[in-house]
Amino acid sequence: MFSRVLKPLFKRWQSWLLILPLLSFSFVIPVTRAAEQVRTGVSLSPAKVPAGETALYQLQVINGKPSQLPEFPAIDGLEINYAGQQTSSNTRISQGRMVRVVSLIYQWKIVPEKEGVYLIPPLEFNVGGNTLKTQAARLSVSKGIDYSQYAFIQLSLPKREFYEGEPFAFSVDLYEQN
Repeated sequence: MFSRVLKPLFKRWQSWLLILPLLSFSFVIPVTRAAEQVRTGVSLSPAKVPAGETALYQLQVINGKPSQLPEFPAIDGLEINYAGQQTSSNTRISQGRMVRVVSLIYQWKIVPEKEGVYLIPPLEFNVGGNTLKTQAARLSVSKGIDYSQYAFIQLSLPKREFYEGEPFAFSVDLYEQN
């Protein structure tokens, strides 16, 4: 008796198990980029730095990729070097839609040579045929710190020239000034 009642229910349940995955594929969640809008932002960290120390300038482009690397202008008194890029992607479901946000971050290391206040002008670059412009950034530079009055290091190598891939031992000695 028990099996007569359960068998038809089990068969119905099995058929639902087969149909359920097919139904779930018919409701494929559409993928959209967050408002499909390209946005930019800049950060300078730290904004105040002693002369000779490094600050990191980051340009973030959200939902777009510049057609070429943005040109960083030469600024008198600042040594500026491109430091690479990072890419991140974030996907979430919002109001029944899958939203994907792609972020590209370009980085430059900035080393000021002398104290003062430096204005980093807006960067212009092209994304999908549109010219975008960032905001200006301000870097305050204080007098450099003379670390030699506190300590110094000495690097000791076994010889002056090495072959690529050649292993060698070395020592780094730290001396404290009194």
